[in-house]
Amino acid sequence: LRDIEFTIQLLQLVHGANDDTVRDLDTLGALESLARAGYVGRVEAAEFDRSYRTLRVLEHRIQLSQLKRSHLMPQEEEAIRVLARATKLADNATDLVTLWRATQRSVRGLHERLFYRPLLSAVADLDEGDAELTSEQAEARLQASGFTNPGGALNHIQALTQGVSRRAAIQKALLPVLLHWLAEGTDPDGGLLAFRKLSDDLGEKYWFLRMLRDSSGAAQRLTSALSTSGFVAKLFGRVPDGAAWLDDDEDLIPRSADSLREEVIATLERHSKDQNAAAKALRAMRRRELLRIALSSMVGISDIGAVGAALTELATAFLEWILALSRTPDDGIEFAIIGMGRLGGAELSFGSDLDVLYVYRDSGAGDQAS
Repeated sequence: LRDIEFTIQLLQLVHGANDDTVRDLDTLGALESLARAGYVGRVEAAEFDRSYRTLRVLEHRIQLSQLKRSHLMPQEEEAIRVLARATKLADNATDLVTLWRATQRSVRGLHERLFYRPLLSAVADLDEGDAELTSEQAEARLQASGFTNPGGALNHIQALTQGVSRRAAIQKALLPVLLHWLAEGTDPDGGLLAFRKLSDDLGEKYWFLRMLRDSSGAAQRLTSALSTSGFVAKLFGRVPDGAAWLDDDEDLIPRSADSLREEVIATLERHSKDQNAAAKALRAMRRRELLRIALSSMVGISDIGAVGAALTELATAFLEWILALSRTPDDGIEFAIIGMGRLGGAELSFGSDLDVLYVYRDSGAGDQAS
């Protein structure tokens, strides 16, 4: 119920500054005025009206039965059965709960469609009957939802939805929801820019479009990561295929030390005659695994202890390949790298330096070590 009131009041704030016809005091009157002025689609306005009336009746009957101000649905089956009879919305408790939950889902979806989908009308063709906004109105909505550069955001939306490609069609349908998720992050502008770059990098790849279309969990994870962490957004710029991991928790589990070491050895053997190629491949491996660890942390698969251990194992593998690249088999030097501080305690964070001591002994120096 409060989501409906918030959405309508927010739309009034956005459009009422320049249009006094939408400055109604009551919620349903304001909704009707917004629809009449074209800021809300007719179908969405009718659905919102029905949902609001249903939830308002439920709230009133709950408050009358308890004789106190309450917005909570009762938990006891008998109380719900009484509420069903009082509201005449359902014949029994089960049907009333089903109706209530369906109405909640409808309101959530309507909020996304009402607030974000009309933004596309400023830059892309929509189906007949959708609300249309001017560019200025679209920018006002974006700014109200947290975008600090609404003009730039509108340009990104245009780039993502222009044309008649399969990608443009899918993103045009999904952007209202994606924008909502981006707006929940700490940097919606950066997240939208990163999403545009990632979309450009992956182009028409089937798995990416399928993930956006069919896996709301993966799509929400992606937009949340992009709009929450600039570090992750930059890593995605170098490892765009990492987006596929978000569709399968198994792919987000940090790799073991043995697995990392095996890849390092295989890479060194594959590029045994070209140190530059080996270094390039192993730096790419490090970026890839940093992204995996970061995403694992963000989606809750790895706790802080597991993240510290994973970063330490990655750093250890990285140091081992640096040492392997810089030495020759017959250099006659015993060499060890001693991890200090957080590296030694296996508690690295993403911003940690690697504090190390190099300990070596020349084969001709007897028992003295440096």
